[in-house]
Amino acid sequence: MIKNGAARKLANDPSGILMLIALSAEYKLDDEVKQAIHDPISKNRDKVLQALGKKYFSKNDENNTYLDRIAVNKGNALNGKSLFLGYCGYCHKVNDTGAEIGPELTMVKNKYDEKSLLEAIAFPNKGVEFGYEPVIITTKDGAAAIGFVYTNGNIIVLKNPYGEMQTIESDNVDMMVHLKASIMPDPQIMGLSEEGLADIVNYLMTL
Repeated sequence: MIKNGAARKLANDPSGILMLIALSAEYKLDDEVKQAIHDPISKNRDKVLQALGKKYFSKNDENNTYLDRIAVNKGNALNGKSLFLGYCGYCHKVNDTGAEIGPELTMVKNKYDEKSLLEAIAFPNKGVEFGYEPVIITTKDGAAAIGFVYTNGNIIVLKNPYGEMQTIESDNVDMMVHLKASIMPDPQIMGLSEEGLADIVNYLMTL
């Protein structure tokens, strides 16, 4: 088992954080270590690392009262469109706008009702869509990468959370861990207000 001092050192580096998340996902970190590294990871500037850190190093914080407060707000679709482009468009595509990292959302109302969509955005880890399960790969030379597997052979090709393709030689893989988590930051990490979340849900349900 990794010790507190070594874990804290890793928690100050993006590759180190990925290694810690991979170890936690494999149940190889004890609770004392998780508590020691929670704060530095939660303060990392990378919101994907914050999101995964919240999943693996924090207690479950699902709050039905939070959802109930948002659900009574009907939302404003026009404002929701603007917020979607600013907060969500970096990963999700609607019609011809946005990026193709997370699921395409043009017809999302055919899959979710309003309540289910709100819950999926508020608590991304409740259900990760098939094909969007991230993996962390650590390498024998001390590097780490996260993304979605596009090709798995002698050369592994990952699409990382920023839309970039990364290649890793399979002979150099030390560990490949499939995460039961979403790379999507929740609204609190994104700094999105309850009213803003209601607006985004309203917008997506009007498409």
